[in-house]
Amino acid sequence: MYSFFIVFILCIHNNSFAQNKKIDSLKAQLSKQTTKDTNQMNTLITLGRVFASQDNKISESYAKQAETLAKELKHKKGEASALQILGVLADQKANYKDAIAYMSKSLEINRQEKSNKGISACLNNLGTYYFKIGDYTEALKCHSESVVIKEKMGDDGGIIGSNINIGLVYDQQKDTKKAKEYYEKALKMSEKNEEYAEQKAAALFNLAVIYGEEGDIQKSLEYNQKALDIRVEIQDDVKIPESYRALGEVYTALKDYTKAQKYLDDALKMSKEIEDRLTESVAYSSMGDLYKEKKEFKTAIDYHLKGYALAKEIGAKHVMLDAAKDLKENYLEIKDKKASNEWGIKFTEHKKEIFDEEKQKEFLRVEGKLDLERKQAKEQRDKEVQADKEAKELQRKNNLQYSAIFIALVSIFLIVIGFARKTMRTSTVENIVFFILLIFFEFILVFLDPFISVYTNGFPVFTLLANVAVALAFMPIHRMLEKILKKKLAKEKYEARLGIDIE
Repeated sequence: MYSFFIVFILCIHNNSFAQNKKIDSLKAQLSKQTTKDTNQMNTLITLGRVFASQDNKISESYAKQAETLAKELKHKKGEASALQILGVLADQKANYKDAIAYMSKSLEINRQEKSNKGISACLNNLGTYYFKIGDYTEALKCHSESVVIKEKMGDDGGIIGSNINIGLVYDQQKDTKKAKEYYEKALKMSEKNEEYAEQKAAALFNLAVIYGEEGDIQKSLEYNQKALDIRVEIQDDVKIPESYRALGEVYTALKDYTKAQKYLDDALKMSKEIEDRLTESVAYSSMGDLYKEKKEFKTAIDYHLKGYALAKEIGAKHVMLDAAKDLKENYLEIKDKKASNEWGIKFTEHKKEIFDEEKQKEFLRVEGKLDLERKQAKEQRDKEVQADKEAKELQRKNNLQYSAIFIALVSIFLIVIGFARKTMRTSTVENIVFFILLIFFEFILVFLDPFISVYTNGFPVFTLLANVAVALAFMPIHRMLEKILKKKLAKEKYEARLGIDIE
């Protein structure tokens, strides 16, 4: 246990060191950029992004400086990027009104600039903000438009994120089957590339929620722990409190109240430190669930009231809905029927507000449109990929033909010089033989390239290793051919030079 602890600390220290080194480098770069130009603006934007997951206040300072400079330079894309950062920071503080305002402005600029990447990113963020205030129809609209753009672009990382976000919407709509399908798609895609570690953690985290809802607590624990491990490894400090809270809920279900208390205490502490009021409000409710399980109903009520009050302050309607239900049940446990009825009425009101009939009809319309547009976008992308594949295949065939033609020319050349081999120097013969075998080896690589690509997925390191394997396999053939060619071209001279008999 002690050795593991040391290794764990060292890993965190090394990751932190690398991140700090990057920050120091950017700060040094900024200090040298005395001229107000796009270079200074880009450095400010990068610093804003780096600090967004570490220190909100510092990140906000850099983002606002970048926004001001972008306006002075009339650099619309820079302004849009700075506004995106400010939107993300407002979201982290659960200031959804400002988050939506910043992101909507960034979206407007990106639409003017016709930046598909910027448009899809803004829509994705807006979908998340609408989700958090309980407007699931608007959330699905944003995520739908975003994912269709990403499908057309072939942006796998973005598609993974959209699948997770759409899954969240279905989860809140109590359609756990569809939610699970989207999470599993996201997890499968994220496992193909280490760059998608953040998305992988999110997919694991949300699948853990589904398993908990299905009653598979052990699997929920396993997936939550995997998500936390990834978040610690990549230093995703913003999401770690969320994982602590979820693990607290799992240990509550397992009746390990000591561990549950520890994780929930840590979740509350960290969420307050980073001003993540949404996680803080949910953590209060999770703490209330813990005390309810311990039959300490009055303490449970206190925590649920705190959670409800904070959720109301930030406009998190889905948290208010759950807290109202919990308060109704806890007041009933202490025989306070009046309070229980009052919270029951609030629960019904919140439910109607979130899931009213017109909104559900609109949701179904958006859902149908999403399925159609995603299908069309995927078909378009598949056609583009197929066209690219066919172009590469044509190029490969051309290469094979060129190689075959070249080999034929070399063969003719050899036939011609064969008549004059007695007058050729041994070194000339060796150079000719080397050249022939080199061309032959290149011909083999061109021929095998599409087959190698199937197994290497185009990764340079794997492709290189495969080519090395082909080269090693070619070595005995090379020796044999070299022997034959040298014998044919200059038998007498080659024997005299090396002092050997060529059979």
